Amino acid sequence: LKPKVDSSDVATGADLVGLPRLRGWLSGRVRVQGTTDSPEAWLDIAGALHRQGRRPGPVAMRVRGNGRRIRGNVELFDANQGVLRLTGGGLMPGVGRGDGVGEPSLAAMRSASPDERVFGVVSDSLDVSLEADAFDLRWTEAFFTADLLASIAGRLDGAISLTGSSSDPDLSGAIRMRDGAAHPTALGVRYDAIGMTLRGDGTALVVDSARISGSSGVATAEGTVEATGDMPLDLQVDLNGFRAIRTDAYWAVVSGSLTVDGAALAPVIGGDIRIESLDVFLDERVTSGGLEPVELTEEDLQMLRERFGVVPDPTQARRPLAERITADLDVELGRDSWLRKRTSPEMAVPFSGTMQVELRPGELPSLQGSVDVIDGRGFVEQFGRRFELSTGTVNFNGPPAQTRVDLEATYTIPSRDNPDDAEVTIILEVAGTQDDLSLTLSSNPPLENADIVSYIATGRPAAGSLSFEDGAGGGGLVAAGADLALSQMTSLIESAAAGSVGLDVVEIRREGLRQATLVAGKYVTPRLYVGFAQPISLQEGSGLSFGSEGRSELEIEYEAWRWLLLNVEGSGSSVRFFLRGRRAY
Repeated sequence: LKPKVDSSDVATGADLVGLPRLRGWLSGRVRVQGTTDSPEAWLDIAGALHRQGRRPGPVAMRVRGNGRRIRGNVELFDANQGVLRLTGGGLMPGVGRGDGVGEPSLAAMRSASPDERVFGVVSDSLDVSLEADAFDLRWTEAFFTADLLASIAGRLDGAISLTGSSSDPDLSGAIRMRDGAAHPTALGVRYDAIGMTLRGDGTALVVDSARISGSSGVATAEGTVEATGDMPLDLQVDLNGFRAIRTDAYWAVVSGSLTVDGAALAPVIGGDIRIESLDVFLDERVTSGGLEPVELTEEDLQMLRERFGVVPDPTQARRPLAERITADLDVELGRDSWLRKRTSPEMAVPFSGTMQVELRPGELPSLQGSVDVIDGRGFVEQFGRRFELSTGTVNFNGPPAQTRVDLEATYTIPSRDNPDDAEVTIILEVAGTQDDLSLTLSSNPPLENADIVSYIATGRPAAGSLSFEDGAGGGGLVAAGADLALSQMTSLIESAAAGSVGLDVVEIRREGLRQATLVAGKYVTPRLYVGFAQPISLQEGSGLSFGSEGRSELEIEYEAWRWLLLNVEGSGSSVRFFLRGRRAY
């Protein structure tokens, strides 16, 4: 048997197997001869592979098989002639005897126990080495899809060898990655400094001083990966202000320590972490795109077998690695944690507390715990009005979709006789899950529903809401129209300020038609918040201006410990100092 391929373009085959960025050509030949007792095989492949739009790098593969013994070498060259080379071979288990003579036994390979395997392979004798000389990792981008990895960089140097047998292996040498960088698309972050040393030590690969850093924070890892059996893991991962994700749906900066145990194909993760900064955007959740999972019946599978041949048993299909992870994490949510929604009802809900995260293979993540809303910094916007958060909780009770919010927010209508006093406080209660939110309105003092709606729309009770007057008393249809215009304008100002300046809190609190207060603040660090409040006014013909009648207020809050907050508030010559203690029961 002597099949041969001459200068075949790999683009078509690459597209079929889901590698649209892989380009290049390959030539090769295969020859198989001999008997089942003593088969012989040759494989020679040469060509050039590269990512679309990049310079090609030569590749070469040569494999020789004679009975039970297999030897060969694979060479990959990047565009700058850096090389990654795998050489050596092994002796397959078999029913024959002698040095490489006899029939290889697939049954012997399948029946071997996990302790007789090294990197999942069974061999009576091994002599394999992996060598790298300034090999550019950008060459490997062709083998990743754009939705998984946008780019990768770095260079590999060094050599690792594997000798002995699969039941008694011996790893030695080391390979180092330097000047690494990566942009995992799914996480939306860029890591600009990646370095790692992988060292062979008997039966294990030792991870020495792995370090990843990017625009925020550092992640380090060390430990061992056993080469035998199920490849047990023993890794320690430390995070320090590490930006773990920044997508349309989630932003997160994380600190803490994690342990990674279990096996390479079924890792178990545990530990305690603190979410230093978190933004969850409820209206940016990933959807199925209208597709629904379909379970095939036995009749469907029989039809596929008749028309297309053998159909794999779906119950035996191997899950992706991400679906085989087991995790038990204790999570502390810092005070710079936000639940945000950009569609009606728009909301920004700051919260803090603790929760537990459980992950089991093939199941959705389970979140358990209850966290409290931080009053005075968030809002719920509905009916064209911004309600200030006063109290509330976010309850986690299972999969993320079952997360329940119970919030209370208020909108104050100032008295026409004394603007410093409230005439009516409208109370908005928001309760339910992200897919089933209910809104309930009430007031203090209690009012009829018609009056509540009228106060929200015009700032006056129902009896006076149809007046066209716009005098000193305020209210009426003219005032309502102007107030609606102001509402739209302030919303645009808040969005622009938050986007360009990067503030965590930006809000214009209206106090009647002509008066308002600009409230802004930012978490300078995950534990330090600095904010201010500045009175402003909307004067006819002169637009938005900062008023001098009211005094600016400054607020500084520092989380000294998880259970103790230090708060300083100042206005003019007045300074107030608070100590706020918290205790969990």
